[in-house]
Amino acid sequence: NAGINGGGGEYDYCAGVVEELESKLSQTEGVGEVSVLIYWSETAGGDESVYSPEGVIIICDGGNDIAVKMKLISSVAAYLGISENKINVLARGE
Repeated sequence: NAGINGGGGEYDYCAGVVEELESKLSQTEGVGEVSVLIYWSETAGGDESVYSPEGVIIICDGGNDIAVKMKLISSVAAYLGISENKINVLARGE
């Protein structure tokens, strides 16, 4: 699992990961507008905390399309280094 070092920059790092995912995923065919929520776990690593992604919710326009869903799940799992069953894709409401 990919972890990050805290020390004041943890919020910026976590927010940056979400922004990057939203930006890249929205460029994927069939996805449309996208929002990403990541649940982070914190473990003490000596003087600093280490944050690791534990679960992801993706809400997007193409969330009802099974091909889009599978593409998003496999891509995000590979990017974050987490298992696919920790990722949910939901359709965006009107």
